[in-house]
Amino acid sequence: MVDGEVDMEDIAGKALGRRQNGKVEGGLMKGGENGPRDMVTPIIRTSLEKQGYKILGSHSGVKICRWTKSQLRGRGGCYKHSFYGIESHRCMEATPSLACANKCVFCWRHHTNPVGKSWKWKMDDPLDIVNAAIDQHTKMVKQMKGVPGVKPDKLEEGLSPRHCALSLLYVSVDAATKESLKAVDRPLFSDFWERFLDSLKSLHEKDQRTVYRLTLVKGWNAEEIDAYANLLSLGQPDFIEIKGVTYCGSSATSKLTMENVPWHSDVKEFSEVLASKSGGVYEVACEHAHSCCVLLAKVDKFKINGKWHTWIDYDRFHELVTSGKPFSSQDYMAMTPSWAVYGAEEGGFDPEQSRYRKERRHGAAALKN
Repeated sequence: MVDGEVDMEDIAGKALGRRQNGKVEGGLMKGGENGPRDMVTPIIRTSLEKQGYKILGSHSGVKICRWTKSQLRGRGGCYKHSFYGIESHRCMEATPSLACANKCVFCWRHHTNPVGKSWKWKMDDPLDIVNAAIDQHTKMVKQMKGVPGVKPDKLEEGLSPRHCALSLLYVSVDAATKESLKAVDRPLFSDFWERFLDSLKSLHEKDQRTVYRLTLVKGWNAEEIDAYANLLSLGQPDFIEIKGVTYCGSSATSKLTMENVPWHSDVKEFSEVLASKSGGVYEVACEHAHSCCVLLAKVDKFKINGKWHTWIDYDRFHELVTSGKPFSSQDYMAMTPSWAVYGAEEGGFDPEQSRYRKERRHGAAALKN
């Protein structure tokens, strides 16, 4: 594959048209004679818009998250609310680049996005991207007005987005060995493993909140816990998020089934064992049972007098950012509420919210915790 080109085999099963004079019939791809082309082709735009994305400029996107809708209705926030205090109804799910250098087996976009190893597209002005993202996000929030259950005060707050995960620096740790990482992420780069290790090492040099994000896929990467433990010393992240994979349906490019989705009890067991292998550096701090997600945190930084401080004081964070002075992740931490702490009876569900359970009519399988 040519660097930067879309892998059209992954675009919703659509085939390329016949190539003529550097172009593709149907207008799917522009030739390069007039400079860099748009990243988002008509087919990609149509596919992503069907998934709820609003395309920003030529290479960015924003989408209203299901948890944003949930907390607007007072039905609970996502795991980032439980772990860090991020308010889902004021959180904006956006990306400045829809492209990726991997084709992960659990991709929630079903590989309808461009892939490439280098940037060969037009580049939009960063400020234009930010302004367009906020504009489109607030328009989608406004559309929630009148939806049954939406809280007027939450809707008003939601029109002023406050979060975009800028207070956390993530590295996705999708597997712990070279062989399994290749199988799970299906990377384009031949030196993917070296790049991955370098990313972990560079994380250790950062002063702000750093996170390893593990997505457990049964039968693919959930059985190599010793290898995961060996990676902890490279990045020495502040936090380790361990989440069971979300099943997004099977497709021509992914054969995952519900058999590959771990139960929350599986994620808890994995997390406890991984923490025990850290030699006391990490302990299990929080959980969000609904998302099958558990948080490990560094004990010496975030457990003070026996109390976890994984939440973020956002007013303090923004003060520190605007000051222009150096600061660390400990300068803006806040105490974790008791309901979010691992083992609490609430399971990470905010008691100020109202739990809502959909009626399931596709089988009588019992819930397993």
